[in-house]
Amino acid sequence: MEYITFKVQRFDPEKDTAPHFEEYKVPFTRGMRILDGLNYIHDNYDGSLAYRWVCRAGQCGSCAVEIDRKVGLACKTEVKEGTKEVTLQPLYIFSIIKDLVVDIDKIWNELSSIKPYVERETYSKEFEIVHQEKIMDARELRQCIECWSCVASCPVTRVAWDKTMVPLAGEKMAMLDAHTGDILDRIGMAVKYGLYACTVCRACTEVCPQEIDILGKALLKLRSRAVERSLVSPKTRDFLENVNLRGNPYGEARMKRGKWAEETEIRRYEKGDELLYYVGCVGSYDTRAQVAARAFGNILCKCGANISFGILSDEESCDGNEVNNLGEEGLFQELAEENIQKFKDLGIKKIVTLSPHSYNAIKNDYPEFGGDFEVYHYTQLLRDLIKDEKLDLSKFDAKVAYHDSCFLGRYNNEYDAPREILNAIPGIELVEMERNRENSLCCGGGGGNFYTDFLGEYKDSPARIRIREAYDVGASILAVACPICLTMLEDALKVEGLEEKMAIKDISEIVNEICI
Repeated sequence: MEYITFKVQRFDPEKDTAPHFEEYKVPFTRGMRILDGLNYIHDNYDGSLAYRWVCRAGQCGSCAVEIDRKVGLACKTEVKEGTKEVTLQPLYIFSIIKDLVVDIDKIWNELSSIKPYVERETYSKEFEIVHQEKIMDARELRQCIECWSCVASCPVTRVAWDKTMVPLAGEKMAMLDAHTGDILDRIGMAVKYGLYACTVCRACTEVCPQEIDILGKALLKLRSRAVERSLVSPKTRDFLENVNLRGNPYGEARMKRGKWAEETEIRRYEKGDELLYYVGCVGSYDTRAQVAARAFGNILCKCGANISFGILSDEESCDGNEVNNLGEEGLFQELAEENIQKFKDLGIKKIVTLSPHSYNAIKNDYPEFGGDFEVYHYTQLLRDLIKDEKLDLSKFDAKVAYHDSCFLGRYNNEYDAPREILNAIPGIELVEMERNRENSLCCGGGGGNFYTDFLGEYKDSPARIRIREAYDVGASILAVACPICLTMLEDALKVEGLEEKMAIKDISEIVNEICI
């Protein structure tokens, strides 16, 4: 008989001073779910173990817990064959009633303040006619079983409970905004309840047992309506105005966009070149990210790759990814069409990006506007160059943890290329943080937050938590593959006071240092 160790967090407030873990050996059977393991423990080891479940069909939402630090329904999460250990904890942010049972009154009280029901002036006896296109997205949102998985997984809600708009209240707001009979200003309420604190990381969608597109069908639609009514925050307004007027969120002169490449061998793109190196706004203007931008360019120039490439320099403009995620759909379309036309005029067919955000926009959104290009994130290109033995790498002794970018990982399912590069470097010991790959913790910079910094006031901001997680696994270097992650985590490292013990490096910087 094969046994699995169930490591369960226990806490009885009447007896215990703090939560602790207890381990139980549970026999494995094919098709068993986490709930089967809990029931076995309850029936064979300890009848006092407290946990919730009602329907066992994934419809009531009552059995949501953290399973190996990822939220899931105990009745639907299958225990895979070969699993040695499973760690179970109650949903984060909620007060513990006992063991895995948490007090959800807090969120019900918060939700009641937004009036999650149709508010009318009068109730008509006539039938209401609602057109199908008005309610299609709301129909998907109504599949919500209120399991609180999205709330417990949200990097904003986990550290800033006062911003409860993200994400569950967003579902309610979007449903009610779509209702023709509701009289309340749901868009104004959404902005008040933290609509622009969302980092668009997709953690909520990743864990939703109903597979609801919470971000696309609720939060982004609410943001679009907020932009239409000029209800965005001052910092968000500045971000959008700067992009509109100067082609970048910082409001810097367009002529400065290519200054980072001065005194390097990186040159302007010419017709006939094999590859466009699209740098993006952060890599072009942020001084820390510019180091990574130069590093990747230097690799292509000096390391025997023999690739003809160039940058657009001051002719490059914002890719629009964050503009789109802030709800300014019209400006995003203008940027996309302008960039697509520029690429076509230069005969560009193949593009490599420094930023996963640029990669996402050009690869996934530009085709809608006629922009079909062969698009790579730089880690994918580096991985291929190493495999094809076009890069010779010397030894680099370090214990490295890799932080998954939301836009490279959850948005584009690329988890392996960065790890394959690091594993190919002699001397590197790659260690994984507990939250990794699709369950990675967002750095907090997405959705324009690297500029607006709505989360910077919190001592437990996502970036600071991520620094602690890397430090806890003994990493001397936290490696990233995104200029936004680089700047967010670099700032967090300084605030945490760990600069002498750990460094933040983009993978491009590591490879550039050891290319022979």
